[in-house]
Amino acid sequence: MKKYLALLAACMLLLAGCQAKDKQPKEQPTTAVEVTQAPTQEVAVTEPPTPKTVITETPAPKATLTDVPVTDLPQQEATDAPLAETTDVEEEEPQQTFKDKVLATVDGTPIMQSETDILIPTFVNYNYVAGEDDYQTAVKYLVQQMILQKKIVDMGFDQFTEEEMSAINNDAQAEWEAALDAYVQYFLAEDTEEARKQARTDAELYYLNRGITLDFVVKQAQKRESVNRMTQYLLGGYEPSEEEINQLFATIGAQYEVQYKDNVAEYELSQYYGAQSWYTPEGYRGILHILIKPDQEVLDSYLAMVAAYEEQSQPENDSEETTQKEEPGVVIEPVTIEQVEAAKKLVLDSQKDLLAEIQAKISANISFVELIKEYGEDPGMEDEQNLAEGYSVHSQSIMFDPAFTQGAFAPEMQRVGDVSEPVVGQFGIHILYYLRDVPSGLILTDEIYQEIYDYLLNDKEQEVYEEAFVNWEKNMEVIYNQDMIDLATQEARERIAQEESETLEALTEEGSEQVTEEPKE
Repeated sequence: MKKYLALLAACMLLLAGCQAKDKQPKEQPTTAVEVTQAPTQEVAVTEPPTPKTVITETPAPKATLTDVPVTDLPQQEATDAPLAETTDVEEEEPQQTFKDKVLATVDGTPIMQSETDILIPTFVNYNYVAGEDDYQTAVKYLVQQMILQKKIVDMGFDQFTEEEMSAINNDAQAEWEAALDAYVQYFLAEDTEEARKQARTDAELYYLNRGITLDFVVKQAQKRESVNRMTQYLLGGYEPSEEEINQLFATIGAQYEVQYKDNVAEYELSQYYGAQSWYTPEGYRGILHILIKPDQEVLDSYLAMVAAYEEQSQPENDSEETTQKEEPGVVIEPVTIEQVEAAKKLVLDSQKDLLAEIQAKISANISFVELIKEYGEDPGMEDEQNLAEGYSVHSQSIMFDPAFTQGAFAPEMQRVGDVSEPVVGQFGIHILYYLRDVPSGLILTDEIYQEIYDYLLNDKEQEVYEEAFVNWEKNMEVIYNQDMIDLATQEARERIAQEESETLEALTEEGSEQVTEEPKE
């Protein structure tokens, strides 16, 4: 599906005169997650929130900032005047001057290659074009955008009453303040009044250097509202029907069911990495638990005993590599299940009094949630949603410590409200509570309903715009200068090939230097 409307807001900003800069990803911190919540793999944490508006879609990468804001540094303007006299500059060959090209016209208004060059990085980020050399698609988009703006003016959708302008100004002011605040929060070095004042000044300079001011934000808000008016006009009051929503839910839901019904492992991995599923396999339980952390040395001794026992229990062919490493004549005493149970008992005995105290309160019908707050040491149980719903655990779960999963389905855990015996796992001692049975199958939640509604509405918007462009273009003189488009495409391909060649050459030279470098004694 074409991303016309999503691109429109971003491209408005760039076409208005923002500097073209390659978008670079920020470094994202990572954090480990408790085993009772997810695997021991590291999970990327999202960046600090940024304003939803287009004025912050291309923030300066934090890694490239210096102590002096980039906007304070002198920027060399394009000029015909000679540079300052230096021997090096005089010896350099003159640089080839870029010759702008008219790639298309709409009613005589040109679309230049320079405009397209500014927008192509955004097109690439939105996966709207195949690559930086896809001028054909980019020019077509710009033609459509110019047609749209002309039709907006023709139909008066760019005219606003005083009351409407007042609302637009208020929204723009809030948007502007949110953008400045986001910059301040993200780049603030120390939380002092002086530092905040300086950071806000830096933010204003940062945006100003990119042609963005409050007045610019107001104009962008007007443009967005104009496009919204056109969209509503073309939709003609359309709203997705219940029948359409239910039909799409059933169609897509059936695909989820086929994929996950008999594959708990794949389902959990997809959820862990952020994929959505409208289907939940049968057999999940909501589990609360109290985590008690014993002496680490005692726990480590037990875990080592368990690991040794499990290793020696593997088939001989699985332990062949281990056997080969054993020294001749060395006899390794096997670990018995009795030794494992003895090591577990030591862990439990180390917290015997505390466990007895908790068990007494459970018997006295003290709220398990209150006991978690009083005794629990799992940070995940501080989350209100986790407390309300519990961890979703299946007997075939792969996302939890196996001891935790086994405890959730222990013989004493037969019905909602049951409490397990203390379970020793990787992070300590768990007392588990059977909170609920997780609804299974296809479930049309409010969130999924809204997602489908938005999808159908967006699909309809694409449809009416595509039809409208066909009709609008018939009444305008649209000329594509194919020779110039082909030339710009070829030049881009040559530039990309040259850059790739230089990169490969640099890597090859670096590798050669490492190979030929003699080891130091």
